Amino acid sequence: MKCPNCHREIPVGYHTCPYCKRTLNTYNQNNNPSISNQNRAKSRALNKGTKILILVISIFLLLTAIIAGAVALLLHTANNNHSVPAVSSENAITRTEWIAMLADQEGYTDCKNDKSYFDDINQSNDNFKKIQACAEWEILDKGGSFLPNDKATTEFAVITAVKSIGLQFISANDKPIRTDSEIIHFYKEKTGDRFDNQSYIDADYATKILNNTKQIKEGIKLKNSGSVEYKDNVKKIDTSSIKIHGNQATTLQPVKVGDILVIEPCDAYPSGKALKIKKVKGENIEFTTPGLDEFLGAYTFSGEASPVVTAVSSSDKDTTVKIETGNADTTPTVTPAAITPLALAGNEIPTSTSTSPFNYDIKLSKKVGNVKISGTISLKKLIMRVDEFNAVGITVKNCNAHLSYDLESKISVSGKTETKIPVRVDAKLFGVLGAAIKITVKIGIDGSVSVISSTTVTETMKYKQGALPIFRQTNTSPQTDLELKVKGYVNPEICIAGEVFNVDMFDFGGTIGVFNADASTNKYGCLDIKAYVPLDLFINSQDSVLGKLKIKISWKIWDSKSSKIKKQWHIESGKIVAKCTTPKPTTTKPATTQAEKHPTVGNWRKAYTNFLKQFLAEADNPEACGFSLVYIDNDDAPELVVRDGDAHFSAAHVYTCINSKVVKLVGDLGGTFGVIGYIEKGGLIYVDWGYQGHLSLTIYSVNADMCKKIISMYSDEAATPDTPTYKVNDKAVSKSEYERTLKKYKNSKTKFSNDSDMILTLENIESIAS
Repeated sequence: MKCPNCHREIPVGYHTCPYCKRTLNTYNQNNNPSISNQNRAKSRALNKGTKILILVISIFLLLTAIIAGAVALLLHTANNNHSVPAVSSENAITRTEWIAMLADQEGYTDCKNDKSYFDDINQSNDNFKKIQACAEWEILDKGGSFLPNDKATTEFAVITAVKSIGLQFISANDKPIRTDSEIIHFYKEKTGDRFDNQSYIDADYATKILNNTKQIKEGIKLKNSGSVEYKDNVKKIDTSSIKIHGNQATTLQPVKVGDILVIEPCDAYPSGKALKIKKVKGENIEFTTPGLDEFLGAYTFSGEASPVVTAVSSSDKDTTVKIETGNADTTPTVTPAAITPLALAGNEIPTSTSTSPFNYDIKLSKKVGNVKISGTISLKKLIMRVDEFNAVGITVKNCNAHLSYDLESKISVSGKTETKIPVRVDAKLFGVLGAAIKITVKIGIDGSVSVISSTTVTETMKYKQGALPIFRQTNTSPQTDLELKVKGYVNPEICIAGEVFNVDMFDFGGTIGVFNADASTNKYGCLDIKAYVPLDLFINSQDSVLGKLKIKISWKIWDSKSSKIKKQWHIESGKIVAKCTTPKPTTTKPATTQAEKHPTVGNWRKAYTNFLKQFLAEADNPEACGFSLVYIDNDDAPELVVRDGDAHFSAAHVYTCINSKVVKLVGDLGGTFGVIGYIEKGGLIYVDWGYQGHLSLTIYSVNADMCKKIISMYSDEAATPDTPTYKVNDKAVSKSEYERTLKKYKNSKTKFSNDSDMILTLENIESIAS
């Protein structure tokens, strides 16, 4: 130890410092050796115990942390149920079985194209239509092999399930997703699931994925939005700058004939208005209503709003119906899309969309003998949700809408009777999207005096170019016998002159006109009357029926030849008779020679449409291909020219229609860019070919299903001007003879097929179908 005074080392056993002579106890009363040793012993014992205690505590804390982490991990897994149990190959479902489950849930059960999109799928597969439909709705990528019997992986199931929601819909309302990895990440983020992408799924886990997908879609909050674009030649004008009186107006704005003016929706014109200037005299103008394709560009909208009920009716002539409206104060307010599309073609009837849903009470009454039936059908919480809607002009690209409402009825019956009361309610959203709600109340003969029931109905309407429209309805079971039928203007019932026609159309806007009639006197002195219903297509007329969501861009849809509603009367002596009874002159008809016979064209529209669809399915590069309809011979049906590419070496192929079948006239006309020349109704086809100074012209004559080469000419004058070669029908001729022949067959009336050429797309193909 050291001396506390001089700080030198003191030898063991000394009680006094040998250097400074100081007694150690003087400075440390506790330095008694016996006491010090005891304290040191205790200190050593204490230090050892403390270390053991610290070690024990440390181990305890470490174990506690490990256990806490494990418990937290277990709780996380248990709470979220995110672990995916391993599925053996024996228990896994196939890719076909998964797609069938997905298609059944979402309604993708029918296809538009019977030509398979996959190498290993054909119509013998029980789920062929469902697989085709999923390809048409872009849930499956077209082309290659589908691998129907391979086991479905979690990755495959999740990607296709999310695609069934709609990537554009998700990107517009939640977060942008495009690639497969983004889709997987989106699904995991929404559900918390953790899985090996290549693991298999069984039926139970497949059901879980379907349920998760449904919850994801329902959880996406719809952003209310809309946009409208007009064509470049359109001028906007407000009501303060123009005064309209019928089909005339006055305006200070400088305009000229052919200009199109657009008044966007406002108080004066809730539906907007479009005017095409016909005459101009100072400030006074005369106008007509332009077609949508003349002024409307692209427009989109999405959102939720309450549709307006536009009409209520009953097809039963003995039933009287009327509608009363009341505010639904207890229903939450919803906001309509930001912009109502100006797709209204002159309709000035207000079609404003309510921001607060209405209750609609439909009062009905009917008398069956002495029994009186009366009561009320109530529509409540009528809401339409539009996930996606976009169109260009009069062609709708995509539509996904859902209509839901509560339905209640209270019917009183004064006695025993049995009858049905049909009621139809027409509702529209934004003046564009509509649904026909068809209700049939059944009254039993069991002596009931009242029928009270309620249900909630949801109708889904989905459309996409290249796929069949989907209409689905779900509803809770009514308490009593109330039939519900909801359709989105499919096969509308059109009443003409007291007769009901079921028209197989799916128009997107259209007005049915009254009968137009053509009358003529036949050679026997009788009067034949042929009547038809013309149809003009546009969007949102108060009297319109919802028409084809995809139609050709043509204003007049039904004329005397194409109208789907026709009637014919035969009149003799002022009376309508079923058939002509006037005696016919007895003359001997000369026998018809084979040369005089002319084959029947048949349904060329259907034949060409089916032929082009097959060509489209087999084309390696369809976007480079095209087709046109040209009138070469002198019948009423056009010939079909198919262009198999857009390069110099591409060929043209010419077809006609005989007895509703496509017949090839001439083909493989290469080196023409796929283009031919022709004389309209003149029966001649001109095929020009040229390359590096070598020129060739071949002319064919066409008559019905016969095509014959009548002459061919060749010259290489531009390639070898010093020693040119001239040929006619492969025979060498002089330059003068070549030029005389060329002049003889040259025709200033020659037209070319590329003047009416259309790109080979499904939309363009279907445009010739009607």
